[in-house]
Amino acid sequence: MKTPLTITAKMWNYCQNTGGCPYCVASSQKERWRYCGNFERLPSNEVLDVDRLIFWIKKFTPGCVLHISGGEPLLRPDIEDQIEKLVNNGIPITITTNGMMIRKRQRLLTMPLKWIVTHHECNDYAKWRYNADLIKNKPHIACRLLTGEALRIPTVQLEPLYDGLNFMWGKLNGLRITPWHGRYEDRDCIATETIHLIEPNGEVHPCNASKRPPIGNIYQMTYMPEKARALNAQCRVCVRNGLCGAYQSAVLSDCLDEPFQAEKYS
Repeated sequence: MKTPLTITAKMWNYCQNTGGCPYCVASSQKERWRYCGNFERLPSNEVLDVDRLIFWIKKFTPGCVLHISGGEPLLRPDIEDQIEKLVNNGIPITITTNGMMIRKRQRLLTMPLKWIVTHHECNDYAKWRYNADLIKNKPHIACRLLTGEALRIPTVQLEPLYDGLNFMWGKLNGLRITPWHGRYEDRDCIATETIHLIEPNGEVHPCNASKRPPIGNIYQMTYMPEKARALNAQCRVCVRNGLCGAYQSAVLSDCLDEPFQAEKYS
């Protein structure tokens, strides 16, 4: 079974965990992305236009799965209205969040969403769990990424903290994430058919780490997937080496409604 095209849409780069998550692929741990409550005054290229996103998806990538990310998407004041638009247009949604604002966005709990909720080391466990418990009966993964000194913590000590949740842990050594799973069927077409990233400024990329020019723009209504083919071989290497969190999230989210059956890359 092949993983469907999974697009990570960054709603914005702002986050309340400024200074807290050095592994953030959006660099939202930087002071630059501390949100100060001036939503209406933010530059348009810092806030993703969901109406244009829907129009672009319908034209170029119908049938895709959408992962809502950031920054922290639940920090965006209008997030419930924006997610509702996507759901009403029949787009399958997984929300990737630090979980700290779920209780303030409870309308989302009435929508058919999947959840990937990460407990970051900078977030108080009790407050995180108070929020995360709201999604324990929803399709979800609760995860924690161990870095630095936390790598020395035996995982058997961690797992009881997350009892009742569909918990997974990962270890980040440099850029490599372990444990790692992927699908054999995806290996030759990850950049073209499996994962894309859309930035708040509208740029479409086949990889959230690629420095190459974008393969499209939702505001300019452009899409050139053939430009991503050159990255397929590079993506295969990254996936084998456990370097692509976007791909792992795509596979795990796709398996949430069934027993997890994925071949391990070696």
